[in-house]
Amino acid sequence: MPEEIRPQIVDLIIAALQRTYRCKDWLFARLVRHVADEQFTDRIEALSDADDPVVRLRAQFILHVARHPEQRVRYVSWRRWLASAAGT
Repeated sequence: MPEEIRPQIVDLIIAALQRTYRCKDWLFARLVRHVADEQFTDRIEALSDADDPVVRLRAQFILHVARHPEQRVRYVSWRRWLASAAGT
C-alpha cells in the first residue's frame, strides 16, 4: 500500500467501525493486514473500550484480524469470530 494513502485507509477503517453497519462493511477488514502497526492497533484498542457494544465487538474483531494476518477475511469471518467469541 502506498504510504501516502495509508492514513486515509486507517481513518476509513476507523469510521466504518464506528458507524451504523452498511452493506459490504466487512470488506474493510481485508485492509487491516496492509495497515496494521502499533499506531493502528492503539487506535483500534481505544475503540475496544467504546460505550457502544457493537463498536467494541467490531474493534475486537479487527484486533483479531490484525493479530492473525495469515487468516483470510471472508464474508463469514465476522460471524464465525462472533460465534467463537460468544462461546469463550
